[in-house]
Amino acid sequence: MTMSDDAPIALHRLGHRPYLPVWEAMRELTDTRDENTADQFWLVEHEPVFTQGQAGKPEHLLMPGDIPVVNTDRGGQVTYHGPGQVVLYPLLDVRRGKIGVRDLVTALENAVIDVLDAYGVRGWAKPDAPGVYVETAMGEAKIASLGLRIRRGASYHGVALNVDGDLSPFARINPCGYAGMQVTCLADLVDLSHGQDGTNGKDVGERLAQALAARLKRTLVVPESRRLPAERCMQAVRGELADVEGGDAVAVRLLTWNGRRSGKTQVVLFEHAVCPVARAYQRAGWHFHKAFLKA
Repeated sequence: MTMSDDAPIALHRLGHRPYLPVWEAMRELTDTRDENTADQFWLVEHEPVFTQGQAGKPEHLLMPGDIPVVNTDRGGQVTYHGPGQVVLYPLLDVRRGKIGVRDLVTALENAVIDVLDAYGVRGWAKPDAPGVYVETAMGEAKIASLGLRIRRGASYHGVALNVDGDLSPFARINPCGYAGMQVTCLADLVDLSHGQDGTNGKDVGERLAQALAARLKRTLVVPESRRLPAERCMQAVRGELADVEGGDAVAVRLLTWNGRRSGKTQVVLFEHAVCPVARAYQRAGWHFHKAFLKA
């Protein structure tokens, strides 16, 4: 049965991730998706990284220093991703959904504007410089950047909204190719501990996903978690668990790796829908021990 063009969009919260494996996972999903592949939103916070778009000019990288630079396949110039920034990747079959590129850009910008409005901040878009801008004591400043790629009739990459983080890395580049562009974050404009309706800064990513789904006239669903308790994860790794108890027949992949950077062993259970992220981690050099389990 072919997926309908108004089917719900599945929201996957990826947490805190390095940029490169997530980018590779987006490309893999885009290259392998078919008419039955569900549309997805990936919500993530990246480790510090500068990403250069296809049209990026090296002169806009002023002093990257110890922050890595990744040349990507999205549109636009250089930008920064890091902790305290909400990044939303809409992985959509735009051909199936009959969504034009300009329509998707406008929906992303308007979704950010809707979120800002919920916190009492007025934002706006500019036709000559994609993204969202706000007024600060220093004048106009950019609060959200976006860049997209359409391949095989599907979208990937997305929008990054500065919520509450260190903005100093933006001084090492010309943000989005504009020298001297001011950059700000939501926490510099409002007290995120008390939102307009009792919410706080932790809700910003969810709000953004909901706002984009609404702009696309789609519903958003959060797949049921299929994580195992840590003790049972380790039993599976040691081969002591024949299968996972439960009624869900969806195959899942259990992976462990020796955390070279943290010096600790970490256990992660990926749902089938996001296991391209796991494969991308492998290609990035992580050493996995794999166990395939069925509920």
